[in-house]
Order: sequence, then structure tokens, then C-alpha cells
Amino acid sequence: MQNKFLIVLVSVTFLFIGESQITLASQTPADIPANSFAALADFENPKLSPSGGSVGYITTEKGRSLLMVQPLGGGSAYAIPPQPKSEILNFYWANENTVLLELVLTLNRREFIGKTTETRIFAYDLNTKKATWLGKPKNQGIGSSTVKESASQHEVVLNFLPDQPKHILMRFDFQLDGSPAIYKVSLSTGKRRVVKTGNDGIQNWMADQQGTVRLGTGYKRRGGYRAIFQDENGKWKNLENIDWYKKYRVVGFTVDPSIVFVEGASQYGTDGLFKLSLNTGTIIETLFVHETLDFDHAITDRETGLVIGAMYNDDLERAVYFDADYKALQASLDGAFPGASNIVVERSSTARRFLIKTSTPQNPGSYYLFDQATGKFRALANKMEAISPQLMAPSKMVSIPVRDGTSIPAVLTLPQNTDTSKSIPFVVLVHGGPSGQDIANWDYEAQFYASRGYGVLQPNFRGSTGYGRKFRRAGVRQWGGLMQDDVTDATNWLISENIADGSRICIAGSSYGGYAAMMGAILEPDLYQCAISVNGAPDLPRLKEADLSTLGGSSWGKSRGLNGKKDKEVSPYHRAKEITVPMLLIAAKDDARIPYQHTKDMHKRLKKLGKDSRYVQLKNGTHYMVTAEARLKVLRETEKFLAKHIGD
Repeated sequence: MQNKFLIVLVSVTFLFIGESQITLASQTPADIPANSFAALADFENPKLSPSGGSVGYITTEKGRSLLMVQPLGGGSAYAIPPQPKSEILNFYWANENTVLLELVLTLNRREFIGKTTETRIFAYDLNTKKATWLGKPKNQGIGSSTVKESASQHEVVLNFLPDQPKHILMRFDFQLDGSPAIYKVSLSTGKRRVVKTGNDGIQNWMADQQGTVRLGTGYKRRGGYRAIFQDENGKWKNLENIDWYKKYRVVGFTVDPSIVFVEGASQYGTDGLFKLSLNTGTIIETLFVHETLDFDHAITDRETGLVIGAMYNDDLERAVYFDADYKALQASLDGAFPGASNIVVERSSTARRFLIKTSTPQNPGSYYLFDQATGKFRALANKMEAISPQLMAPSKMVSIPVRDGTSIPAVLTLPQNTDTSKSIPFVVLVHGGPSGQDIANWDYEAQFYASRGYGVLQPNFRGSTGYGRKFRRAGVRQWGGLMQDDVTDATNWLISENIADGSRICIAGSSYGGYAAMMGAILEPDLYQCAISVNGAPDLPRLKEADLSTLGGSSWGKSRGLNGKKDKEVSPYHRAKEITVPMLLIAAKDDARIPYQHTKDMHKRLKKLGKDSRYVQLKNGTHYMVTAEARLKVLRETEKFLAKHIGD
């Protein structure tokens, strides 16, 4: 049978974002300006309207995120006006004429101690051009009393209620007591009514395919995890001591309320995706299992809300589909774009149009549209217009032996045309989390450093996600211990393989990676010639003390630190006198996760001790470097710092 999804590339002309203006014949990677790497995406997170007649996407203008809507049948794209003091985090098509804007902002509210990162949901009517804040606080009458609401810290869309296109289910915590309730909300007016009251210790809720709230999870205020489930008879049960819930996590519901999609350990010790019967508490179908790699997250169909595939990471992002249409299209894409990460992002509800993303280590991403009815395939846009893949450095996954006889995966990026017979200066770039993962997808920091002539190694130390439960759990309470040893061993491997010049290596990272950079300078003073921390965690006791006031903070804190050691013994601030290499410390003033004052105080302590330290304060960017302005400042500062200490 002929493959109805056979891809034939008839054109590479992009529909509404032109191709890069870089003249490749006269350019080298070093000529690419820093702001091209620091820029936010030109075409990010696209989504088709339900009919497939339009595509919405996030872009940037004057350093701010902006939502654009482009009619696919012709006509000009138009912008949805941004809301004050916020950035677009995500958006959703509620129906053909209504877009939900998920906004993120940093506030300093009197209800909280210090800065908080918050989200807001607005419904924007494409016809009236009116934006309605769906979580706007109001005074509520309850019996003879009036309860005053405060803005919920986080506003979450729980269910789109496909059979009720004018309403959605949302989660709000108007009392700020850590027990959010579920509301049915009108998209046009913002009016709402409670459908599930809050429950002590429950912060997260999940609804089934019929829109009934069935699962709640969260943290108790005094510590400890909670999980409750509503059975088919409407009775709520505690799950903490139920055998199947000790092994599996619910990720979605099937059409049959008695069968759920769950994530849990496979026979290989990796996380897999399964179907589980609630009646028996047993697995009835294995959907995805890999011998060495974890299931990452479920792919759901926008039309049915059902799980249709699984995502996982090897060298790049990979998708495995269970749906026949998606599976056939995926096979055709892999044939048309060999060696790339090819993802069927979604399909429209009615027109059977498919949105496709393809990317490589040297290409941040290109988007395409496939029309099943006509069989036509056309290019839409590049994710980052100023980036020419031909000028990007090659990246690949490598396996590095470490001191206990095992090995860890890492990403190795070498500048273009590197003479492999000679060692070069290197940046060892440690990811945050620490339960994160680096794969060989395009990375703006790694590519920038490579364009300036530095090799980059991104080690996935024990404690990283993606490589099985044993690998991940080995990092528990190993701050300054095994996790740091893995980074050290990866650096020594670079030297032993004559890849890195052992006299020109800098360790760098953000968040936990910043902590690892500072600890690397302390524990391995002869291995690194400099260290860079961006929004790092220099003061471990101070961070853990602050987290005690947050829900789940006491539980998270138990995983930080080093077994057998006091926190001060693995805290860079308390061991600052041992630092002998130059330090670059960068922090965003609006960081709500690790207050910038922690980094500033680390710098002051280093200067008082007579150490070589430079402190750079960013006006904005948050903990996650969400603005182009902040990213550019970081790249320019690190470029100067690296040139001074490990450059030619």
C-alpha cells in the first residue's frame, strides 16, 4: 500500500519568516554577533487553530515576547497585545475564536516573603479583541459571611471540556493556603463556580476524559506527600499506601475511567509508560519501554485528549507514536530528514493538518505544515532566523568512564574545523536541576562558546534524569560528592584524551550548575583556571532555610547536601577562603528561586578575602534567563572573562 504520508520536499522557501540574512561565503562562526545567540526565538511553540486555518506562535519584539496569529489561507499575521509587566509563557486555542494566554511575572507581594514567580491566564477574543483575566480576585459570599480573595500565585488550565467549548476547568488558590480549588470558568465573561473544593495538602489536580476531577497530589504543610483518588462511585481514597501508587505515577486517563496511563519502573530500571487497571492495580499494557533511557513525557492528541505517544531523549529528542496516522507520518519524516529529531507537534481537529518540527545539533528547529487532504507539504518558519546551521558547531553524545568503573553520558561540542591532533581551551558547562539532562540539541550557550573557539563539555553526572532510576537516585545527597566527582572525572577525561588543553579549562553553570562551578574551584584548584556561576547557589544552609517556608521545601531539602557532612562543609560561601582561581558571579535581581543577594554576598566575601572575583547584576531575566537582554549580558561578560583567563 502506498504511504499516504509520503513526504516530498518540493520547496524550502519559508512561508512567513524569511531565511537567514547571513552571507555564508564571507562569514565565519566568530563573526556571528553575540546577540544572535542570545536572541529569543522568532517562531516558538506554534499551535494550529482547531480548524487548521491559522497558526499561533510566540515571537519577540523589542526584547518582549509577543503572540502572533497567522492565517494559513492568506492574509497578514497580527499580534495579540502583551499584558503589562508580564511575558508570554505559553498559549492555547480554547476554540477557533478564543486564545488563552498563559503569562509569567515576578512580583514582590505582601502575602509572600520575598519575590515570587507567578502565572496568570487571560482569555483573548479574536473577534472583539478583548482580554479577560480568568483569575481576577473577587469577594465571595459564603453563607452570612464574605470571603475576600487574593490573586492565586499560579493559575492552571485543568481541562478544556471539549463538549462545552464555552467553558474550561481551572485551578485557583484564592486563599493562598496551598489548597487550590477547581472552578468551571466561562471563557467570555470570566464567571466561575466551584466544582471541587480545596483539600489540605493537595496542590495538583487531574481530571478524566469526561471532565470529572479524579486525582489530587501534593505536599502537606508539615512535610510528607499526599495523593487522593476518586473512584467510579464518587468515593475519595488515600493512595499513599496503595501498592500500585507506590510504583506508578498517573499521567493521563483513557476513555474508560477504570484504566489510566501511568509512568513507572520497567524491568530494566528505566521509567516506562503503561496502562494500568484501577480495578486490579496491575499493568495491562506496556506502551513504551527502553533498555537504557527513560520515558520523558506523554504526547496527547489535542482532539481526543488521549495519550498517543511517548517522548524520550537519546542524542536528540525522540518521539514514539501509538496512533496509526502519527506513526506513518513519523516514518515518512525520518526518511525525509535522516539524522534529525522529527516531531509531529500536533494535528488540527477538523482539517487534518499536521504541524511538524525538525531539528539537529546545528539547527534550532524548522517548522513545516503537512495537509493530509491535499498531500501538500510546505515550510513555515525557522525557529531562530539569525542562526545559520552551516555555521554552527557539531555536537555529539560521548560516554565517559568515571572513577567507580561506570560511565556517564555527556555532550561534546567542538568548534568548526577543529584540528583534533591539538588540544584546545574548554568550558565545562554543568546543567542545573540538578535533576536535569543535556542532550546534543542546539544549545545557545554551547554554540556561542564554540563560535569563539572553545570546546564545550556538558556532563550528565549522577543525579541527572533520563538514564534510569539507579542513575538518578545516585545523586541524592551528593552535592559536593559523587555528582561533583563525575564532573571532575569528565574534565580529566578531556585532558587524557588530548581534547582539552589542561592549562585552559573553565568550569561554568547556572543554578545547581553554578553551585558545581564554585565547588569545582574549591575541590579542584589545579584542574580549573576559572569558574563562572549564573544564578548559582553559593550558600547551601541559607537556601535550605528559605525553602522551609515553601510547600514541599522540607522534602526537597532532604535531597540536598552530602551524606555524612554538615551543609557548611559543602557550601561555597563557607569555604570561600579555599578559592584560588578567578570567579565570575552573575545574578538576576528578579530571580525568585535563589535571591541575587546570595551571589552578591558571595562576591563580597571573596573580595574581603582578597580573591579575584567579578560580580555582575542583571536587571531582569529571572532564574531561567527568559529575556534576550539578560542572555546577551551573560554572553558578553563570559566572553570577556574567558578571553582573559583561558583565551589565546
